Amino acid sequence: MTEWVASALIVMGAAFQGATGFGFALLVSPWIVLLAPELFPGPLMMCSLLLTSMTILRDGMALDRKNIQYSLIGYFPGLVIASALLIYMEGPYFSYFCGSMIILSALLSYFTFSFEPRPVLVSLAGAFSAILNLTTTIGGPPMLLVWQNLRTQPLRAQLAAFFIGGGVLSITTLISIHRFAWNDFIHGLQQFPWVVLGFLLSFRVARHLDQSSIRPLILTAAAIGGMLILFRA
Repeated sequence: MTEWVASALIVMGAAFQGATGFGFALLVSPWIVLLAPELFPGPLMMCSLLLTSMTILRDGMALDRKNIQYSLIGYFPGLVIASALLIYMEGPYFSYFCGSMIILSALLSYFTFSFEPRPVLVSLAGAFSAILNLTTTIGGPPMLLVWQNLRTQPLRAQLAAFFIGGGVLSITTLISIHRFAWNDFIHGLQQFPWVVLGFLLSFRVARHLDQSSIRPLILTAAAIGGMLILFRA
């Protein structure tokens, strides 16, 4: 039963992110930790990488390549910090950290600011995103903050390109610290059909989706999942 629930969440998350540019990890990650921990974090990163690759093929012409470069420059030092956390933080301490970061990610996504995405800010956001992505698979909120004034299609393309680069770097890092094995790869492949199904549904979802009403529901679900992880730790 939990496998079907996990697959349904992946379909829903892929449909929402395919339509809006964000939301897959926020909706799916906390509940995967609780219901199907074998999919966390590597297999879920594979699913996100596939989803963002399909998105960039659809929306890639809207990219601002300089902003992508600045975000990935910041990603590298963030990976170093995140790797240390994964290596040295074990057991309930990691659960506390993971749950807290998921709640923080949801809270960050509520905020709206109006500022110019300058290179330093974009690089800092990239570093924070790397820490969140490697430890919780939710790397989107910091980038959503700095790019939130983009229109929907450029935002989808920008986030997708960043997630592709960051996803490859994160999975490579997991392999290097022995947190991604052959079984993780197989688990990730098994979820690919559900990702594709969700992405295909996103074309229809985008026509009818009211982002202003559905976004708080996604963020609330993420925050509840983070709190449940804390309570179970």
